[in-house]
Parts: sequence; C-alpha cells; structure tokens
Amino acid sequence: NDITERRQAEEKMREQSQFLTTVIESLGHPFYVINIEDYTIALANAATRKLGDINKQITCYALTHNRDLPCGGEEHICPLEEIKRTKKPVAVEHTHYDKDGNALIYEVRGFPIFDEEGNLKQAIEYTIDITERKRAEEELRASETKSLTLLEGSPVCNKIIDLDFRLLYMSAAGVKRLKIPDIKRYYGKIYPPSLFSKSMRALLTKHLERAKAGEISSVEALAHDTEGGEVWYHTTFVPARNNEGQIEYVIATSVDITERKKAEEEIVKLAKFPDENPNPVLRIYHDGTILYHNKASKPLLDIWRCGGKGECLRLTGYWHQIVTDAIASSQPQQAEVECGKQIFSLIFAPVTEANYVNIYALDITERKQAEEERERLMRTLDLKNKELESILYVASHDLRTPLVNIQGFGHELSHDCELVKSAIGDGRAVSEIGKEAYRALKDGIPEALGFISTSATKMDSVLSGLLRLSRLGQAALRIERLDMNSMIASVVSNMEYQIKEAGVALNIEQLPMCLGDASQVSQVFSNLLDNALKYLDKHRAGLIHVSGRTEGDISIYCVEDNGLGIAADHQEKIFELFHRLEPEKGNGEGLGLTIVKRILDGHNGRVRVESEVGIGSKFFVSLPSA
Repeated sequence: NDITERRQAEEKMREQSQFLTTVIESLGHPFYVINIEDYTIALANAATRKLGDINKQITCYALTHNRDLPCGGEEHICPLEEIKRTKKPVAVEHTHYDKDGNALIYEVRGFPIFDEEGNLKQAIEYTIDITERKRAEEELRASETKSLTLLEGSPVCNKIIDLDFRLLYMSAAGVKRLKIPDIKRYYGKIYPPSLFSKSMRALLTKHLERAKAGEISSVEALAHDTEGGEVWYHTTFVPARNNEGQIEYVIATSVDITERKKAEEEIVKLAKFPDENPNPVLRIYHDGTILYHNKASKPLLDIWRCGGKGECLRLTGYWHQIVTDAIASSQPQQAEVECGKQIFSLIFAPVTEANYVNIYALDITERKQAEEERERLMRTLDLKNKELESILYVASHDLRTPLVNIQGFGHELSHDCELVKSAIGDGRAVSEIGKEAYRALKDGIPEALGFISTSATKMDSVLSGLLRLSRLGQAALRIERLDMNSMIASVVSNMEYQIKEAGVALNIEQLPMCLGDASQVSQVFSNLLDNALKYLDKHRAGLIHVSGRTEGDISIYCVEDNGLGIAADHQEKIFELFHRLEPEKGNGEGLGLTIVKRILDGHNGRVRVESEVGIGSKFFVSLPSA
C-alpha cells in the first residue's frame, strides 16, 4: 500500500507536536495538561517539573483535590472541579505560606478540552506567581489612602479633575464651604456648572488647559455655594503624572480669599476719592516710578522712596520687586510694613494693561496690638492653668501627707492618753502605773506630738509658699530701665554675710541694662544667688560668676557656679512648684526657681539652665533690653 500521505501526515504531526512542546517548555510558568477521569498529568513543562514544595502542594491540590494537604480547605476553589461543573475556563487565586511564614499568592488558570463528541476529557492549567503584583497593588492602595487622608485633613479645598474637566474628588473643606450636600453625585461628571458663571468657567478651563500642557498656573475666580453665596478662591492647578511621565489628571488647590476680596472692594471704594481717603493710596509704574500718591501715603514714602531734588520718586529694592512680581504674575501681592509706630497692610493690585500697580494700605496698628495682647493673655492663661495644676497637685499630695500624719498620730496620742487615764483611774500611785502607760508617757505621746508638730510646720510652710506665689501674681508691674550693675551690687550687699560664711569667690562682669520691675528682677537674682550658695560642692572652693550680654533687643544674663550640678532628668523639673533636688537636706520651700520663672514669664522673659553633675550649673536669664 502507498503510505506516503500517511507518513507525511505523521511527520507534520510530529513537527506540530515538537513546535507545541517547544512553546510549552519555553513558558516560564508551570503548565500541565490533566486527564479529567483520573486527574493524572498528561503533559507538563519544565517549570512544572521543577516545582518546590509549595508549588507541589498547589499541583497536588489542583490535581487530586486532597483537602488534607496544607493548601487544602473549603476556603479554596479547585480549578478542576470548577471546570467539571461549569465546562468553562476558570481563574482563581490561592494564598500560601512558605516555611518562613511569608505569604505567596498564585493565580491558577484552567481551560477545558473537549473531544469530537463534545465530552470533557482534559483540562489545561497553568500557575502564575502574582505575589509581587499584589504587594505593589497594596502599596499603591496604601499610598492613595495616605494621599487622600492628607487632602482631607487640609483646611483648603483640594480637587482632582480629569483631563475632560470631570470632577473625580473634592476634599471635605471644599464640600463644607460650598455647602454641597452630596458631593459623590458630581463625581465623574463635568465640574458643577452651578458653582461658576459662564465667564468664570471659561477662565478656569483656560488654566486647566495650561495644566494639561504641563504648566503650573494660578487664578482667582468667583464661585457660588449651593445657596447662592459668593466664595472667592485663589486656585492653583498642578498636573499629576504617572510613572511614565504622562499627565493623568490635575490637582486643583483652592484657598478661600473671600474676606480679602471684601477688604479689597472696600479699599477700591475709598480709592475713588484718594485725597479724602484716610489710608495711603499710591500708583506705581512698572519700573518703580511713583505716579501718584495721596496725603496719607507720606509715612510709607519716607521709607520707600529714593531720588534727589528734581528727580522722580522711585521705590527701592524689595518694594520695587513686589511691584514687578505683581505685574509679571497679574496677581495681587500682599505685604505688611512698619512705619514708626504704625503698621500697614498693603495690597499691590496690578493693572496689567497699563503696566502699573495700585497700592492700597490699611492701618492695622490697633489690630496688631490687639493680636499681640491676645497672644500675651493666652500665654498668661496657659501659665495660670499650669500653675493651677501644680497647686491642685500640692493640695492633693503635699498637704494631704501631713494631714494623714496628724490624723494617724492623733489616734496614737488618744490611745496612749486612754492608757494613762485608765491606769490613774484605778487609784494606783504613779509608780504603780503599768508598763504600757509608762511607755506611753515616755515614748508614745512625745513621738506623736513631735510628728504632729512637724506635719503642722510642713503644712504652714506649703500654705505660706502658696500665699507668696499668689501675692506675686497680684502685684502690679512698674516697668523701667534698670541699671543691672547697681542692682546686682545691692543684691550682693544684702547677701554679704551668707557669701562670707560660705567662703565663695564672687566675680561680676559689666552688665547691660534691661527693662523690668526693679523689685521683682532683684528677687530673681537674689533667688539665683541663694540657690548657687545652697548647692555648693563642699569638696572644692566655691566660685560664682555673673555675666551679661545683649543680643538684638534682648539682654541675657548668666549666673554660673561650680556647685554640685543638676542631673539631666531634673533640669526641667526644678522650675516646678515645691520641687527640691535634695528634700531631705536644708531648709526652704522649693519655691525659689518657681518664683524666678513666674516673674520672668510676667516680663516676657525666659530662664533656662545648663548643668552637669560634679561640674556646676549656669542659669541664663533673658529680659527685654533697654
């Protein structure tokens, strides 16, 4: 028989089989063909044959559906079972753990193979390790969540807009300011047209187009909330790019400038009658030439202008630059300037077509003074609150302790008195009083009286200290220029006996002047010198050095000693109420440094310490310079 055609067909089949085998072997993922009847592998590639333990478990589970294996369990879906049930391709994900407990995520895909009669005979399965992809997706989600959290926490209105001007996101600040009840219904739609007029939408679209082209641009635009109220926003459009550098969407950050716009409108109204305007009004050309100014502008001109007799008045350096920036950006610029005792808030409003800037100024001196006074009162209130906390602690702890002692030893004293009374009441002579009564008279009663007396003294000391602190807060300050050299000399003179008794060498440099209440500042340095004497190191000769210097508008004084020094963990506590480094030694209430800090807080001053155990301490006092 002529078998040429059969041989050719067989050769072609071998070539196709070889080609298919080559393709399968080249796959980097495990690939196998499974017989449905007995779940045996009919064909597998090299990647499948090299599977490790975990992958073997996946394969075994996929082939035999053995639920006793580590990868088994009802939570997994067997691809083969799904193919048998649905007769359709399936794709499932499995999570497994290696011997070190690391999660490995695989995607198993299966495809049915039918015979000529349409019966399911085999299935093709291949496994893809998607662990890294899943981790990357989780990191991306975490990053997006963090970004949205930052946008939500911002006090400005943040928006994400796609390249077709559709709104993708708006932060809570914008939703609240524009009074939008359900922002999500706007997502994926053209940015709400009801919020902007036709002209404003055209302006915003122009800047959006610039952002789509890769530019960062800003614009001021009038919006309306859902109740018709006007909201002025200064919006900056920033293009957001993907990893390939392509612009995917635009982030728009809008700052509410409604109040500023209202102020500008009021200024413009006043500017219509510039000479009658009580606030400065000027017109400045692009090169800094002053084209016009009203009478109220004189304080500003005195510090701004240059040019001699017969020359045009021009703005100098920094102010000229602001005018240039305003014209170049077509955006108003703001600044503040001090003119003697006056403080002005300035708005540089560019008139781009004419190449000049109108400057409108408001005298905000009183507002600034009010703000400073408010800050001062807030600081004072904060200090009072902290002091109140300390007093409450003293009342609940330092006063309670001696009260407990008085109560306890009062009971002891009462008990001992009852013993004596009982013995005497029996009619016996004193010599016949029992041993317990004798012990009570000799030891118990004197000891109890001693503890009661000590506790009462402690309570009196604490209450006296609180009274002194209270009086300090009630004293009216008389601020004046202080000659610190004379003051320190007076303080040293009053402490002369203590200094000689301690055998201390005292060195005082020339000191700068300062502003303060003479009585209270004197008390500051008396307490610091007393503290230095109290904590001298007995193993070496004492030395105290007082110095001073001026930094800007602050006078800084230093009281330095070579005493015991203060451990780092105590250096903040020493200024607390009734805190003492060595409570068991020496006298005193632990109020000296508390009073120092309290006085300096009232003077807008400061005290700090630098110290090293065994070396000594430096106390730095800062006060306004004279």
